[in-house]
Amino acid sequence: MIRKILSLFFIAFIFFLISKIVNFREIINLFNKSNYLILLLGFILTLIWPILASFRWSFTLKSFEIKTSYLNILNSVMISFSTTLFAPAKAGDFVKMFVMGKEFKKIDLASAVISERIADLYVLFIFSLIGSVYIQNKIFIFTSSILIFLLTTTVFIFGRIDIKFKFNINIINKLLYVAMTSSSRWFSSFTDMKYVILFSFINWLLAITQIYIFFQAFGAELNYFHVLAIFPLTVLLTLIPITPGGIGVREASFAFLFYSYADTSINIAVSLCYFICASCITTIIGAMFNMLNSFSRKE
Repeated sequence: MIRKILSLFFIAFIFFLISKIVNFREIINLFNKSNYLILLLGFILTLIWPILASFRWSFTLKSFEIKTSYLNILNSVMISFSTTLFAPAKAGDFVKMFVMGKEFKKIDLASAVISERIADLYVLFIFSLIGSVYIQNKIFIFTSSILIFLLTTTVFIFGRIDIKFKFNINIINKLLYVAMTSSSRWFSSFTDMKYVILFSFINWLLAITQIYIFFQAFGAELNYFHVLAIFPLTVLLTLIPITPGGIGVREASFAFLFYSYADTSINIAVSLCYFICASCITTIIGAMFNMLNSFSRKE
């Protein structure tokens, strides 16, 4: 209860700060003057996300030698999508642990989810580095390089070094097991994990393209590589588990990081469009799938 109150307070505080630097009427006017066809194209591309997510999850499970039907995989992905509006920091992905079936160990499914997140982070950081080099932003180059180094070091430590000592606190031992298992798969099952990387690459390239489309719809004059460099860093900031669905944090990160390349009002408008894609549309798709699935089972 206290956590929810703090989250709501933090959301209100962020939007209060944003209201001091941007006029929300300007944002409404931006939507009224935007290119509706381009805007619609950006939203429609969201429909591809569930397909990519289900294929990626299937290869992740294969690397963990977890066998199940594609329908079960799709169902778990859709249920996790239905929680994205309310879960902070992509925590909705862990819902897949509880809906896959009782025959699977939850700790192995948790490790599989973390393996996917590792793929996501690698792809995002590499995209950011490529874009940063192109736009010649030394701060972003340094940031993305450091993040790639830290992620690689962490995966190597937990994936290649056999840590055998146990802690007296069981939850720490479980977290250690998840960290070691999720990291080691990148060495022992790379044949399958390379497809996880591939689908993460396609997924985030699609998201970056959507962001670029939204900027174009509002008339911003920034190129694709600006989005390639900066958007991954906004995603990283929204992974901080402060607010449901990253509300407020996402808008603030867009406003701040894209400040030098586009008008603040446009940055906020684009962040709201991405919120609609990443949280609202995916939640609706997931909820509709689950509703239809429950009806078909009753019949």
